Amino acid sequence: MRRWVVLLGGLAGCSFSPSPVTGDAAPLIDAPTGGDAPTPDAPVADPDPDGDGVPNSTDNCPATANADQHDEDADHVGDLCDPCPQLASATLDADGDGVGDACDPHPAAAGDVLLRFETFAAALPTDWVATPGNATDWTVATDDLTIDLANTSNARFLVFDTTALHTQIDLGFTISAHAATSPAITAFVDEDAPGNNAMACSTRVGGGPGPGLYLESFASGFFTTVSQANETPAVPGSYRTVAAIDGASMRCDLTTAGGSHPLSTVSVATRTRVGIRVRDLTVQIHYIAIYTSP
Repeated sequence: MRRWVVLLGGLAGCSFSPSPVTGDAAPLIDAPTGGDAPTPDAPVADPDPDGDGVPNSTDNCPATANADQHDEDADHVGDLCDPCPQLASATLDADGDGVGDACDPHPAAAGDVLLRFETFAAALPTDWVATPGNATDWTVATDDLTIDLANTSNARFLVFDTTALHTQIDLGFTISAHAATSPAITAFVDEDAPGNNAMACSTRVGGGPGPGLYLESFASGFFTTVSQANETPAVPGSYRTVAAIDGASMRCDLTTAGGSHPLSTVSVATRTRVGIRVRDLTVQIHYIAIYTSP
């Protein structure tokens, strides 16, 4: 009883006067007395500022229109806004030229440009020159260009004119079968026309001059070895080959499960075409990236 007296005495000294309550205690918030339930806010529309028909919440390139959402390296960044679309998560770009260091011909000097990135989503790329061959030699499907020459002794060329002297061509490919004669896939730079003069990076899986990565000169259908990497490509196997030429040197690199195998030689660019050559192989080419440099 004394506790209640003290409490009431304290309240008497304040201006607050409690109202009497009868029955159950009054609720702190009035309960609804009927009528319709509150209407929820209308959902906010998912914006699509680049107008490609893909809302930002799912767009892998939200600031650049890319309705097909193609993502060659499967890193969730669309090819059109990926600084290195052939290598997953290679986003570092030290020189700020928009080309990721892992793909950049000159990662410490700005000015390199990704001129073309071919992923073979629909057809043979425009502006390429292909040597004649049987219709069944070339197939474009499921994001690959398949060149099927394992059962022939033919060679096929694809050539693209960059209109620039300093170039780099980067190929991602899988070799699935080969013949015995001279099976190879070759990346050309400084090429003048299919089957004529060029500098070459050849991935050879058998035949003469033997398996390995070769940096070669090429003239009128004949290769002359400049240097060779100690690597024997496996079949089947997937690889990346890079061939580049600038004002002072020609460079090759074959990337395999065993790592990178670089080769180089002194060579000055005089022509503007790049290309590929396939002989006695069945190859699935996943992409071709072409860069130009100042």
